[in-house]
Formats: sequence, C-alpha cells, structure tokens
Amino acid sequence: MRPYRRTEAGDVMNTTVRHPGPVTVQRLPVRPALRASSGLLALLALAIAAAAGAAASTACGGALSGPPAMQGSARGTAYVLLFAAVPTIAAGAVLAWRGSSRGLIAAAGGLGYAIYNAVLLLFLTPYNRYFLLYVAALGTALWALVALLRATRPDAVRLRSNVRHAPRALAVFMLVVVAFNGLAWLRQILPSITAADPASVLAGTGVMTNAVWVQDLAVWLPVATAAALWLWRRSRLGPLIAGATLVYWVLESASIAVDQWAGSHADPSSPVVAAEMTPLFAVLGVVTLAATVVLLRVIEPGSGVPRSLNAGRSG
Repeated sequence: MRPYRRTEAGDVMNTTVRHPGPVTVQRLPVRPALRASSGLLALLALAIAAAAGAAASTACGGALSGPPAMQGSARGTAYVLLFAAVPTIAAGAVLAWRGSSRGLIAAAGGLGYAIYNAVLLLFLTPYNRYFLLYVAALGTALWALVALLRATRPDAVRLRSNVRHAPRALAVFMLVVVAFNGLAWLRQILPSITAADPASVLAGTGVMTNAVWVQDLAVWLPVATAAALWLWRRSRLGPLIAGATLVYWVLESASIAVDQWAGSHADPSSPVVAAEMTPLFAVLGVVTLAATVVLLRVIEPGSGVPRSLNAGRSG
C-alpha cells in the first residue's frame, strides 16, 4: 500500500491502494478548517460592520454639512455602500470560505469599493461627528483586502483551459473604460491648471481638492490597466484582479448613478451634479455587470479557497 499524497490546498487527496487486481483510486473530499483564519475572518467582519456603520450614519444622520448637492451625493453613495457593497462583501466572504473563487472575486471587489468611497467620505465630506467611523471603514476595508489577497494562492482563480477569446475581449473592454475615464478627468484638469484661478474648477464642491481625481489617476486606473494586461496575457493574477475590478466598477457605476440623482434632487441648480448622468451610469453598470458575468463563467468555479482557510485541512 502506498501512503496517501497530500496535495495543494483546494485539491483533493488521492489514496491509491494496490491489490492483486486492478488499481483503485479513492478521491477523498477536503474541507476547510478555520483554525488559521480567525484573523482574516475578524478583519472581514470588522470591515463589514464599519462600512455598514459609516454608510448608515451618513445616509440617516443629520451631521453632514457643506453644499446641499454634496450632502445629497454623499447620502447617495452611502445608500449603495450599505445596500449593495456590504452585502456583496458578506456574501463573497461566505462563498470564499466555502471554496468559491467567484466569491473571492466578489469580496475583493466589494472591499475595493468600500476603500474608494471611505476615502471620499473622508475628503469630499466636510469634517463631522462621523469622522472616526469613516476612518474605521477605510482602515478595516484596506487591511481586510490586504489580508484576503495575502491569504490567497497566486493561482487561486484560474481560467478554464478551453477558453480562448473571452479574456482578451474583456481586457480590451477594461482598457477602453480606463482610457475614457482618464481622458474625462484630464479634460477637466488640464485647462484648470493653466487658468488664472486653478481652484475655480472645484467651485460648488466645498472642498480644496478632488479626491476622485487623486484616487482614480494615482491608484485605481493603474490597477485596472495592470489587471487588463494580466488578463490579456493569461497571467496567474489576471482573473482575480480583473474580476475584482469589474465587481468594483459595477458597484461604482450604481453609486455614481444614485449619487448624481440624490445630489441633483438636493440642489437642482448645482453645477457639480447632473441627474442626466444617472441613466448613463445605469447603462454602464449593466454593461459592466454583463462583462463580470462573462468572466465569472470562464473561470474555474471552486479553486479560490484562501490559504489560511485551508491551513487546518487534514486527511
């Protein structure tokens, strides 16, 4: 008899028993253990609680100040954070714990959205009594995402072997979105920095700088570009980072659609919000959701168990 062979996390163990007759291979299921995952699960729980608290207080509290349009926009963002992003993180974390690579993508994308919008609540919303909630939402979401990615094998999310054209088509779609987004911001920034009063571009916002431009140009658009290129080349990190980026984009499209409507409803005369953007971003969200579904369909469904969730597996 040959001893069983312990394989990588997420696989099964093969026990080969030699008899005088034919060789029999018995496949034993492997189940995750939580012994080594308490820190990760605690961070995810804290991130969910902090995001929900920050969103609920912003949406329902009366401490917001600044221009009415920006207050309405902040409440719109909070609605999407509370009713879309938080459930996405929670459901994705549960599915990832059960071994779903698709759940891993959803959790990572939801955390990315929470990080992005916690920064906006901190820097596009005048200082208020919810400041520490916003800091907690940012910190817990950031470190939960770091812990989740650190606990994940580099090849945890794999494309199906028979898939050929879909990854490159999705990569092109992502690069097109990045290009249009970057050009849209540069179209506003470049004329302003040569104007007599550069800060005039921020009139009506009540803030000293635009945290959306900072985040998009310095962090999120470069990440999306790298993810698209990795997906094009079928690199190991490509499906995970590209999938998380698409999930984040779906949530952000919904967020912009809602916050533009809410901000315009609060102050129809404001130049910094436009209700006309709501249907545009609703359509973009639907298109991005379709792209996300395509990617989720061409990856292996059960390869994404984080390492820490499998550290206690036994045979």
